[in-house]
Amino acid sequence: MYDGRRGAIYVGILGRVYDVTTGARHYGPGGSYSFFAGRDASRAYVTGKFEDDLNDDVRDLEPSELSSLVDWRSFYQNHKTYSYVGKVVGRLYDGEGVARPLLGMVEMRAAEFDAAQARKKKGEQDGSVPKVCSFRWHKDEGGRVSCAEGFVPRKVKEGGEGGEGGE
Repeated sequence: MYDGRRGAIYVGILGRVYDVTTGARHYGPGGSYSFFAGRDASRAYVTGKFEDDLNDDVRDLEPSELSSLVDWRSFYQNHKTYSYVGKVVGRLYDGEGVARPLLGMVEMRAAEFDAAQARKKKGEQDGSVPKVCSFRWHKDEGGRVSCAEGFVPRKVKEGGEGGEGGE
């Protein structure tokens, strides 16, 4: 039902249903995304398993995948010609249309992931994120730290286990 064989085409994502009938060439019978039609196939949006994961079981997905799902939901929500039509009663919404705790967890983990990515990006721009470096030591050459930008001078104590000797 709602797969385009008898009229309207609906897709569900994170428990929200959108009318995508205007995209019938993509979502309708024979379309490249027809497997999404008439169901909430949230899991398949991020796993890419369009035969095995055409369901709404998102409980074990990684935060990056949940963030991607929230982005997909925004795509449908903000699309010029697709429209919101309702909710799927199941894992994410109850029979009254009230969000279940799982949806809150999905949105929270996605938001935390997005915030961490934003902090990382900001840090890379202002130089506050530590650079990824590796340490190398050779008995004849001493030690040095290698970073993406080149080698960084490093003081190494010579001598026995107690570090006695020169630098």
